[in-house]
Amino acid sequence: MDRARQLPPLKALLAFDAGARLGSFTKAAKELHVTQTAISHQIRLLEDYYEQKLFDRTSRDLVLTESGTRLRAVTTELFDRLDQVSQDLKPGVESEQGPLRITLPPSLGSFWLAPRLGQFWAEHSIDLHLIPAREILDFQLHKIDLGIRCGTGEWPGMEAEFLMPMDIVPVCSPELLAQRPGLDTSKDLANYTLLHEINYDQWGEWLAARGLDHIDSSRGVVCQDTHMLYNLALNGQGIALVTLQVVSEELKTGRLVRLFPELDESTSGYYLVHRKDVRLSPRAQIYREFVLQQARLPV
Repeated sequence: MDRARQLPPLKALLAFDAGARLGSFTKAAKELHVTQTAISHQIRLLEDYYEQKLFDRTSRDLVLTESGTRLRAVTTELFDRLDQVSQDLKPGVESEQGPLRITLPPSLGSFWLAPRLGQFWAEHSIDLHLIPAREILDFQLHKIDLGIRCGTGEWPGMEAEFLMPMDIVPVCSPELLAQRPGLDTSKDLANYTLLHEINYDQWGEWLAARGLDHIDSSRGVVCQDTHMLYNLALNGQGIALVTLQVVSEELKTGRLVRLFPELDESTSGYYLVHRKDVRLSPRAQIYREFVLQQARLPV
């Protein structure tokens, strides 16, 4: 026989979660449309149930005790899951509230997606909250609807649709080639300034994969910002490794020159991703179709 669940008063649990999450009984009362006194009463009921304090009342701020911290970890997961299941069962309710939350690599957002958003907004009245991130964000924690990730398309719990290859290519400005001729083969990179994004890893991997061990990848200029890297390359300050699909317009207009195309090879790609356990809302489906359509256009 299944054991009967030992559950606390659920109304009190909801009041506790709101107070712990918002850091204020006043804010919790406003969110739950009750009085602050009612919130305090529910918290006391919960503390009586567990026979221990959940908040440290000696502090001016609303601080959780160790027991309160343990309980909050559970209530956060519980109510987040309920929220997401509710959205899945009734996607029309959430789909009309707030902007779509989209995460994507900073360079792709600035140089590939941004120029295309005018067309999207001309066709659809859908607000977007763009979240640039190099790291892989937790979609549940950050309440993300859709994202674009770099890799091979394998992420646990995620549905991934291939968008386009991620071709990493060396580029520079035509002015740099005019000022300093002699970049006939990849071996001549040793005579030029290398431009790095974040660290030396990308150039190191690119050179090693092509047997160019004589070139020291740990030299040149390191940029912590994608825009700075691209601006340095556009202004003839060195040679950068960039994604072909991201700088396609600069290559078409001749503002940048692609070097050594015979060495190019795609080892990964861009993928449109969303959680497998959450059904996309109608607005998210519209954005998905738009991005897939744009990715099918020739580079």
